[in-house]
Amino acid sequence: MSGTNSVPSLLKLLVILALLPGCSNVKTYSNTLPKNMHITTKLDSGSVMMSTNAEFDIHLINARCETDYRGRVYLDDGQSTEVGIPVGEQIWLDFIFASKQFLSSNISAVRYDTLLTPRAGHDYRTEVTYKSGIYNVIIQETSRDGRTMNTVKRRPLSGCKPAMAKKE
Repeated sequence: MSGTNSVPSLLKLLVILALLPGCSNVKTYSNTLPKNMHITTKLDSGSVMMSTNAEFDIHLINARCETDYRGRVYLDDGQSTEVGIPVGEQIWLDFIFASKQFLSSNISAVRYDTLLTPRAGHDYRTEVTYKSGIYNVIIQETSRDGRTMNTVKRRPLSGCKPAMAKKE
């Protein structure tokens, strides 16, 4: 009788092993702050034989321009995502577009990153798009009263300037 239990156990083990490569140790962003970033995502790989995913990492930046990883936000195609990002602090947003061919183990990734210092009283409307190999991220800062809207210019992490130490 013990032989009959081994087949279902073996099948369970094979299913678990098949799923393991998709698992990740990447920390999910806690998203507990008031929602001030509104993201719309549109992904079109241009082929039924290719899939594309989008996600982004949030890092706090300290006075020495060192990053403090806070977690990853996963974006779903055709969906809106609400995220709470810290205001008054410099952050680094690292958007990742990953594409995979059907029946292939190779994944190609393209990144778009920018420094941002979110301001109190403002929302950040963000469009994340990928169409046939071309990606784009547009972040617009909008005052909550709707009077002003500015497109946020991309600033690479290398553009961070460490704060000067105070002289005694």
